[in-house]
Amino acid sequence: TSGWEWALDKPHPIRGFSFVQAGALLPTSWPGTSSGAPPHRVVEPVETTADRSYARGMDERETVPVDGAKIALRDQLSTARRRRSLLDVGESGRAIAQHLLATPEVRRAATVAAYVSRGLEPGTGPLIDAVRASGRHVILPVVLPDKDLDWGRYTGADGLADARFGLLEPAEPHLGVDAVATADVVLVPAVAVDRSGMRLGRGGGCYDRALARVPVGTFVCALLYDDEVLDAVPSAPHDRRVTAVVTPSGVTRLA
Repeated sequence: TSGWEWALDKPHPIRGFSFVQAGALLPTSWPGTSSGAPPHRVVEPVETTADRSYARGMDERETVPVDGAKIALRDQLSTARRRRSLLDVGESGRAIAQHLLATPEVRRAATVAAYVSRGLEPGTGPLIDAVRASGRHVILPVVLPDKDLDWGRYTGADGLADARFGLLEPAEPHLGVDAVATADVVLVPAVAVDRSGMRLGRGGGCYDRALARVPVGTFVCALLYDDEVLDAVPSAPHDRRVTAVVTPSGVTRLA
């Protein structure tokens, strides 16, 4: 079995959680159930306190002035994500991982900047493990108090620590904010991307700052569901474009 296949098929524990299929996080056991299986209502996707805290923190940059079009579109797309089943989340993440691992950019990369997915984002767990198992370096973001991004090397699930907003981040030592400039591939979360490559994020500007350090010509790819690739998204002067988007249907390179 190749490194790609081994990591995609292997159950992935992270601090008492397991990646289901392509990265959806579920507790390995649940209190109050004799079988250890979760009650059905727990499986249903819901917005958690951590989700709301994260969204508030990420929206601070755009509260003055309020960018109403961005906030409305984020709300619309977040509502659509909450309607997805965990089965859909898992299958989508697995398909996305397979598409990315087949790209020439990832296959020839020495270092890949990625992130640990959260909530109902397409799962990244098997993807980052597959890249690491192939001998490539994986670096993951660390959100700083000013919402800039530091970076740390991914050494496996045991090297991740709980952080603010319900995130999992690599433990120290960290590599500095300029480490993203050394990556051959940069994989980013997004709420939506349009066909020109304009990315709509959470609103904190974390990735806009980070992407400003990425050399021109780097493969910068957002991970999304198919219906989150739009004809246009509202944008501001500080917003940064991506060069590609990957969905369960495949990879699309953008202008």
